[in-house]
Amino acid sequence: MVAALLTFRGASLHNENIIVADKFRPSWMTFPFSIRAPDATVSLTLPKWSTHRLQTVEPITKLVTVGLMLLDGSYLYHSDVREENVDQLRLNFIVRSFYISQWEHDC
Repeated sequence: MVAALLTFRGASLHNENIIVADKFRPSWMTFPFSIRAPDATVSLTLPKWSTHRLQTVEPITKLVTVGLMLLDGSYLYHSDVREENVDQLRLNFIVRSFYISQWEHDC
């Protein structure tokens, strides 16, 4: 398995989430969340080819700078592990005014 890390960096980040806790251990639960990040940069970090390393340090590639990034999503999870229970992560990205960075790619 190859992992990649997508990172959003900015001066401020506003996060809202709602986790309903009115029932003890329901069989399934969905909680919505939203993130608002003005003037953020988006970077991609790929692992070194050594699979024995725990952390990915370099290389970091700056992909895009955004004026405003909004992320609305929800996470549905089940309390029991069963074949028919499939957790779901839904993401809806909205980006306003962006600048795509240029980078070199080694073949």
